[in-house]
Amino acid sequence: MRDFKKVRFIIWDMDQTLYPYWEDLGNHCYEATAHCALEAGVPLTKAEADELARLSYRERGVTTRLFQEQFGVDEAALFRAHHRRMLDNFMDPNWAAKVPENPELAHLMMQARTEGAIHLLLTNGSREWAEELAKKIGIHQYFQIIMGADDVGLRQKGQNLVPYLAVLGRAHYFGDYKDVMVVEDSLKNLVQPKEINMHTAWVQWNNPKAEKQAPAYIDDVFHTPNDVLKAWFADRNVKIWPMPEAKSGLSASFAGQNSVPIQAINAQSGGSIPSNAMPRVSASKPPKP
Repeated sequence: MRDFKKVRFIIWDMDQTLYPYWEDLGNHCYEATAHCALEAGVPLTKAEADELARLSYRERGVTTRLFQEQFGVDEAALFRAHHRRMLDNFMDPNWAAKVPENPELAHLMMQARTEGAIHLLLTNGSREWAEELAKKIGIHQYFQIIMGADDVGLRQKGQNLVPYLAVLGRAHYFGDYKDVMVVEDSLKNLVQPKEINMHTAWVQWNNPKAEKQAPAYIDDVFHTPNDVLKAWFADRNVKIWPMPEAKSGLSASFAGQNSVPIQAINAQSGGSIPSNAMPRVSASKPPKP
């Protein structure tokens, strides 16, 4: 059975985890990579560049890799340009509405920190992308560390454990991982964390069938990130503080969601935490920024 009393370090994913599912996000990612590659001088048509971005994601797990392999483009520079173009699009109100403020989540994260939780943000996008979206949601200040793929040599979650170990290393974590929870919308990003005994939480916005679709390596399914922390408090028998009256109405759209616990495949046991410890997608789904 789920037991969040042992969980102290929470590694949050950003895209489609901390904000609602965005159906067209993948197409925007392909367009951004293609546009920036053409600006970098890649000798392709717009349609060809778009198709290469799609192929790159299918074969390499990131939209930029094949532009480096086939045309010698500086992938790190293309990666940063891609995310800057994506961020610039948020000047459009239609884009801005896709990543709404979530006052209730901010409230829960703040209280969780007072109870000893250490929030870490780890994305396959750029760190700048994660930082700016976290500010937009209203939760930036509650993360001890924010890391992107550009902090780990563009290594991608779902392909190796380096990103997870790197963010925990920056948090001065020296444990057996049983007190670490990874919160993701991507199934493939949860396979390797489970193999080293991390708790796996799968967030699926607007997917009522998620609990039936979850494979054995998923410990829990939730419908919003808010529900993750509500379950964390419930397992610790901690009463959630009332929302400040001025903000309570803004968070109504995130209230009332329930978590769906799934029996863990490994028995959970507490891991040691040093005294100096500092405070969704399957491979067939579209890419994230």
